[in-house]
Amino acid sequence: MKKVLTVLLMVLLGSAVLIAGCGSNDQGPANDLGDQNQNGTQNGDPVDEENTDNEPLADLLGHFEQHGFTVGEETLKDYSMLGAVDGFGIELDGEDVEFYLFDPATDDPDAQQLLEDARTKGTITMWEITFPALINGDILMINHDEHSKQEDIETTFNSF
Repeated sequence: MKKVLTVLLMVLLGSAVLIAGCGSNDQGPANDLGDQNQNGTQNGDPVDEENTDNEPLADLLGHFEQHGFTVGEETLKDYSMLGAVDGFGIELDGEDVEFYLFDPATDDPDAQQLLEDARTKGTITMWEITFPALINGDILMINHDEHSKQEDIETTFNSF
């Protein structure tokens, strides 16, 4: 009986150690839509600048920098859930904004509806929640409405 209790105690202790080791204190952003982007980097990982050259979203970030914004850490999002081909959250002057790039030739009806709503209503609806949205060409911007520099961000985005 003593052996059985010892083995059982060791199994429980080992399980507790494994469970504790698998935990994470990283809570991440509350509105994070995913953990990886198309190049497989994780949230918080640096993005290879070489892979973003001559891409619309990278050019947009450069445009914000040229207009005096400090572009901070990128948070990768699951842009495919929106029907986008690329996208991420980014810190502009220390506050988060999200940008998504869409294929103008998409035949995805959900993506088309989302873009139409952004163009005509200035909002998009995801998971029955309506968000203010701006669209410029093929790029959608959300999560800008509570930024302390909302007007400057909208002006800079629209001038891109």
